[in-house]
Amino acid sequence: MAERLLHRLLRSARITGWTVNHPMCGYVVDAAFTAEMVAVEIDGYACHSGAQSKSGSSACR
Repeated sequence: MAERLLHRLLRSARITGWTVNHPMCGYVVDAAFTAEMVAVEIDGYACHSGAQSKSGSSACR
């Protein structure tokens, strides 16, 4: 999954100060840097391919 790749890249680059699956404004973002007030949301290949995304009923919304 793209989210796992992001987390692995942040760890390997020794970037700190982020949290996983952080609740924010009624959503849960993939990664958040709360001190900097930055949210990162990743929509990977699964969200943009296949019958679900074409029909408009994607689970990634």
